[in-house]
Amino acid sequence: MNRKRIAIAAIAAALFLGAASYLSAESDYDFTLVNATGYDIDAVYVSPSSQESWGNDVMGQDVLVNGMTVKIVFHPSAQASSWDLKVKWRDPGYPAVVWHGLDLATINKLTLKYNKDTDVTSVIKE
Repeated sequence: MNRKRIAIAAIAAALFLGAASYLSAESDYDFTLVNATGYDIDAVYVSPSSQESWGNDVMGQDVLVNGMTVKIVFHPSAQASSWDLKVKWRDPGYPAVVWHGLDLATINKLTLKYNKDTDVTSVIKE
């Protein structure tokens, strides 16, 4: 009876460790997006630079309120050498902002900032 329990525990541990390594493998492009713009963000799109369409809003129906962060998680099969990021503001009177050619494999955090004096939204890569 003890041998069966030990065998089951060993199999469970192996499955857990395998799942943990699988989960860590899917985080190659994952990053945290910080909204430090002073304005709320209604939609965020991330797409390989080689693709012409944006696809779906990665936040769904959520709004990224100023001062808040969101973790952007990619599907394990996602692959590209460079990515584009598009942000749409909650206020429809402001145009969307786009950044091209981001190397998400080397980025853990993107912080968005807006300068009212220059009317420029910038991204700080970490």
